[in-house]
Amino acid sequence: MKEPIYKKKIGQIDGTIWVNEREGKKGTFKVYSPKIVKSYLIEGGDAKKTTDWKETTNFQVDELPVVTLVAQDLYKYCKENKSELREQ
Repeated sequence: MKEPIYKKKIGQIDGTIWVNEREGKKGTFKVYSPKIVKSYLIEGGDAKKTTDWKETTNFQVDELPVVTLVAQDLYKYCKENKSELREQ
């Protein structure tokens, strides 16, 4: 599996940027695909007391300022590195 080309984490909010190939009228081209998720821990009720990290794209109202900061950072990275898509 490919790795993201950029990561930003603030608290439970994770932002990543992936490069994806798309087909267009002029052939294949590359685009940035940002993703923002919140990670949270689920403690198991089984005898082993296992824990699992889960992700969601749902956020609480009070988390939106952090989501905004992460989104702004991802946007800045994409704008500053736009020429790299042509070089890959």
